[in-house]
Amino acid sequence: MKESTSLARDIRKMHRVYPDVPNQKLKELIDLNKSMYPEMNKKSKIKCG
Repeated sequence: MKESTSLARDIRKMHRVYPDVPNQKLKELIDLNKSMYPEMNKKSKIKCG
């Protein structure tokens, strides 16, 4: 599974478990994750041929 997919899944789970957490705080968590793990957000280039 792609790391970004895992992060999205985990954020959705957190939102279900902790419904009182504002969306803005979840966005801050996503941004923090992106800054700590920039390699996770690189798009992979697929060569054909």
